[in-house]
This record gives sequence, C-alpha cells and structure tokens, in this order.
Amino acid sequence: MIAGGWKDNTCWEPTSQVLYAKDTSNPHSGGASQRIQLIANLVQFIQDVPISMQGGTLYTGTFWLRADRDPMTVTLKFMKQDSPYTIYGSKDVRLNTTWQPYTVTGLGEGYLSVLMLSTTTRGTFWVDDANLVSAPFTIQPPTATITRTFFGMHFHSSTIPLTAAHKPIGAIRLWNIDGPGTAIAQWSGIHISGGITVSGVYSPGVFKWDGLDAHVNRALAHQADLIMNLGRMPKWASANPSAAMNCNGDTYSTGPLKDIRDWRNWVAAAGNRYKGKIRYWEIWNEPDVSDNNVKCNWSGSAKDLAILTKEAYAILKKIDPNNQIISPSPGILGPLSITEPNYLDSYLKELKALNGTVDIIGYHTYIAEAPESQTWKYIPDLRSIAQKYGFANTPLWNTESGWLMADVSASQAAAYVSRAHILDWAMGIKRHYFYAWDEVNKLGIELVDDAGTFQHLTAAGNAYTQTAQWLNGATMTSVKIATNNTWVVELRRGTSNYGYIVWNPTVWETAKPISFTLPASVQWKHELSGIVSAVSGGTVVAIDDKPVLFDSSAQLAGFTLTDSEEPIVSENPDTAAESTHTLYLPIISQEVE
Repeated sequence: MIAGGWKDNTCWEPTSQVLYAKDTSNPHSGGASQRIQLIANLVQFIQDVPISMQGGTLYTGTFWLRADRDPMTVTLKFMKQDSPYTIYGSKDVRLNTTWQPYTVTGLGEGYLSVLMLSTTTRGTFWVDDANLVSAPFTIQPPTATITRTFFGMHFHSSTIPLTAAHKPIGAIRLWNIDGPGTAIAQWSGIHISGGITVSGVYSPGVFKWDGLDAHVNRALAHQADLIMNLGRMPKWASANPSAAMNCNGDTYSTGPLKDIRDWRNWVAAAGNRYKGKIRYWEIWNEPDVSDNNVKCNWSGSAKDLAILTKEAYAILKKIDPNNQIISPSPGILGPLSITEPNYLDSYLKELKALNGTVDIIGYHTYIAEAPESQTWKYIPDLRSIAQKYGFANTPLWNTESGWLMADVSASQAAAYVSRAHILDWAMGIKRHYFYAWDEVNKLGIELVDDAGTFQHLTAAGNAYTQTAQWLNGATMTSVKIATNNTWVVELRRGTSNYGYIVWNPTVWETAKPISFTLPASVQWKHELSGIVSAVSGGTVVAIDDKPVLFDSSAQLAGFTLTDSEEPIVSENPDTAAESTHTLYLPIISQEVE
C-alpha cells in the first residue's frame, strides 16, 4: 500500500523487489507513516503530482525519515519529469534508527518535475511528513570593477610564450609545473635533500630553484600575480615514504610530515627567495581527493594540515606582512563523488581549535553539472561552513576549475567556460583559475587543441578570451532569472555604456532557441566566437545556452598589461533577504489507500 500522491517507479527494473506498507506503529506524527522495504536491486519512490518548477525559484523538499539500521543511505532528488530527466537537486543522506528531518534543494528551470527517494541499500526505511517550500532565488553581485586578476590560469610548462591570446590572464597558480628535464618545480622537486643534522645543527637541506624561477619570471614579465602551492612532500621528509602520490603515477609522498622543521625550512626558503614576487601562498592541494581509496595528495589528518597552516602563516607574514595565505583547497567534484564530504568543515574546525587563521579560503570545482549549480548549491555550502567557524568575511577563491565529463561538445564547452566565469564573479568569488592552458586530450573541456605550441584556441578557448573581454573593466550591476530560466546579467562601464549578457541553460536540453526582447539601449551583439554584429534595441532575438553580450558599444575596453591588482579586502557579499511560501505537496503521512 502506498500513500496517496506517491507511487513506485521501479517497474522498469524487473529484478527489483520492493514492499510498501502503511505503518501505524511509530509514525513521526499523525496516525501512520510509509514503510518501504528493499529486498533486491533498487527502489525509486516518487511524487505522483508533478511540480511546475519555475526558473529563478529555489525549491526545498523536507522529509522525515528513519531506517532499521544505522546508517542506511537514501538519495533525495528533484528531477525533470520526462527525458532527459535532468536532476535539479540531489543529496545523499545517511539515515539512522530515529526520526530525523532531511532536505534536498533544487533550482527550477521552468519544467514539470518530480521528487524522488531512492536507494540500492537493502533494508527498510520509513517516510513521513513531506513538505515543499519555494523561495525567490536572488544573486547580488559585488559592486567592485572586474579586473584581469579575476582570470586565473595554470601552465605546466615554463617554455610556452605568453602572447596576445594570453592578455586576459592576470593571475597564475603554480601547481603541476614542470622543472628542468623530468623534474617538477614543486616542493618535492625543489627541496632535493634535507632532514639531516650537521655539526649539531638541523640543516635546511639543498634547494634547486631554476625550474620555479622560470615560471615566476615569465609571469612577472606578463604582469600576472602568482599563487605558489606549497604541497607535494619529498619522500625524505615524510613519516611514511611509501605513501606516494600515485594517483597520477608520481613518486612523491602524501605524508604525514616526519619533522616540522623540514616544513619550516621549505616555507622560509621559498618565502625569502620570492619576497615581493609571489604574494599568495596556498598550503596544500586537494587534501580530500582519493582514487580507488588511495589518497592522492594528503594522508595526514585535518589537524596535521591545520598545524602546517599555522606554521606557514607565521613564517610568511614575518617575511612580508603583505603575503596572503590560502587554505588547502578541497575539491568539489559533485556527482563524481571522489572527495571526502565536509573536508573543509573538518579543516576549519581544527584550524580554529589551534587559534589559526587564513586570509583566503580556496576551493576547486570539477563538477559534472551545469555551472549554475555553483550558485545555489556549492558556493552557499562553502560560505555556510566558513561562517560556522568565524570565516564569514574571508574571501573565497576558486583556485582550480575544470570539467571531467566525457563527450562534451565544442558548443557546450564554450557555454560552460563562459557561464562558469560570469557566475563565479556574480557570486562574489574573487578569483577563478582554469585548469589548464597546456592540458590537451586529458580533460572534458580544453582551451587549446595543439599539443605542440599550445596556441590554437578551441571554441572553449575563444569563449574564455571573449568572456574576459566582456567582463574586464565592467561592473556587474544585477543578475536576473526569468521564469523560463533565461539568465540576464547587466554590466556597466562608466555612465554611458550598458551591456547585457544573456543565455538560457535549458536550451541545451531542448535544442529549441528561446525568444528574448532586447533592451532599448543595445546596438551590438557580441558572440563567444568573437563575431560582432549590429542589432536594434527593442527587437526580439533568439538565444540559446551560449552567453551573448548585447551592448551599446561595438568596441569593448580591451586589455593592457598595466591593469593592477585590486587590494584584498575581506568582505561578505551582500545577500538579499528571501521570503518563503509553502506549496501544495501531498503529505505522506495521510491515510494509505
């Protein structure tokens, strides 16, 4: 027996065995709850009444759940009712044997959608008191002018000449960078020996700087500022040398550290050598990421990393008070699920317990979802964790970004790269570092397609340079989302130039362009390909999932290599107040037919 307004959705899988029953023995409230027992394969329990999830509206479903075991994992989803069954919100929750409320949130796209509870874990769970509320989703972008330092990049090789195509790049992160020959210009390749006592004095060891020097000198000539990632421990410095970083076939250690003096020596040597040249120092790279249960970057604890952070902070600030310290950057890999959940939470908790601090919180985005999911899911979650431990006003930087999805079309890749940068700035993210310029035939989205010179731009590469051209020197004044899921980002340059970046992410699913009425002030259409054409304000045009800039000018500001870095100011981006109202959703505790 199934509660009214709900139904079983596992009929398409003949090997599934599921039993439903009305249970009056221990409801959360009222007279009964829904009992669901999975015997074999999987269960999908869905709402029978589709919800019209409008664009620009955030929907939150709450369920009271319990299970016959602790833990039992159940997935809560909002998803499109029909093909391609787009998932608008998904959350894995761990049930225990007592009633607890669990929520899932999703941003509407203008389609009929359903709520689903699913699991492949054999056992029994109970559902009661389902509720759904909606709230207008609003974004208030920063008031600062966008500069070229927002557009960060990675380069593996130091021999790639930086040409006109690279002018938008105002910041470079030094990670996975090549040194001479087969060496790598990170800690393990620079600090080639240490950990010994000479005449009663603990020796700093031997350093080989030429590889890193080449990267630093090229960036400075390009007037790009630098992040140096301090990670990648030499095996000789590790308490567990056999814990090698072998996710990518490399041979350095994931730690933990054998002697804190080796870390102090490394940090002090790097800080002194590059004083005034490298301003930003990132403690570690993706300490949460593993591959087949093998840690890729860090085998120590979150407390161990917090200790390294506090040590490095003191050393680098003493060398130069203008140095800025970035937290270890966890990966946010979305549905790929190869990161430890809540690693940032664990790290900040330990850092606070040590009375430590950072100037910037770093994070990475490798998501298998459209960029819009960052605006209502990942970035708010990061801010919530930061606020929990007293870091509400600490800037967030996206220090590594990319896509690991396969079979991404050139058009979709261009759309994603552009939208990711636009939306990061809109959400108050101060930096966005794409990974990586010279990464060919490895990731889902790449900016160049020639592995020799790394100069021939793909559609995504053109989208990167054009989006930077649109944003550089502009102020983002508003972000609006229509009920049909058309996004409109308003830009201003001075007092007379008006621009509107427009796209609709759902067109990729439907392949049907959406009509959009141009603001009266616009006269020119700028495409991600670089094509500029005349348009008439007030007319109706077709748009799709690729952002287009409709502007009052045919010629945008362009780039110079004299654009300077804006000062780091801790701030908490403004957030507009939200109002909620309850929508009709059949309450699952009603009498079972």
